Amino acid sequence: MVADFLLHPGMQLPPALKQRFFSGMMAALAGVPKLPHRVRATQALFGLKWCAILLNEFTLEHLARRCFAGGGTKESGRKTAQLEKAPAHARSSYE
Repeated sequence: MVADFLLHPGMQLPPALKQRFFSGMMAALAGVPKLPHRVRATQALFGLKWCAILLNEFTLEHLARRCFAGGGTKESGRKTAQLEKAPAHARSSYE
């Protein structure tokens, strides 16, 4: 949950606030065995998950779903925006 929250594309937190959240969660959940290690171990997986979600914009299935929902077929910068977000989530860190 900690890694997923911090890597979520909707979280536009500066690094200092990410660190503060991470430190606060580690303090609040100090009784959870090996939590800092587990968060570090899953960070790359959650980063990969968010990259895959962001890059769904490039799949034909996503385009079909968007058209069905009435979103149209115009790219209008969506793909560019998603491409710009993906690398930031792949290398995001909060420690």
